[in-house]
Amino acid sequence: MPGLLKVLLIATGSFIAIAVAGAFALAAVFFPPSERRDRDREIALHAIAQTLHERYGKERSPSLPLAIAAPAGIGYRNLGNGEYQLCTTFENERPGGTGTWAHRLGRNCFQFSVHDRPWMDPSKRRWIFPTC
Repeated sequence: MPGLLKVLLIATGSFIAIAVAGAFALAAVFFPPSERRDRDREIALHAIAQTLHERYGKERSPSLPLAIAAPAGIGYRNLGNGEYQLCTTFENERPGGTGTWAHRLGRNCFQFSVHDRPWMDPSKRRWIFPTC
């Protein structure tokens, strides 16, 4: 019986390894590198907005930091009164839709309030002319 168990474990491990490799290969084919980089930028915007909301959103008059530690290529600007702006440069255009970060090709900025939840409600993502 231990020999059969060993064979089953090896077979299962091999299957998982092949499945993971296949998933990465499909992602490389269906999602070009520029789209993956844009998706990484969207994830960074999402994470920053969520963190600022969680840290300062409960304050009546939040005092946002003047600067934050953001990933390379992400700009932040404190606009006062709990409002802030996040900017980044996208390599592809993404039309609007539910649950997406709609943006144009090139530099894009979004204005938020710490009292909103822009990662939950796309209508709270206000695209503005890039200034940062």
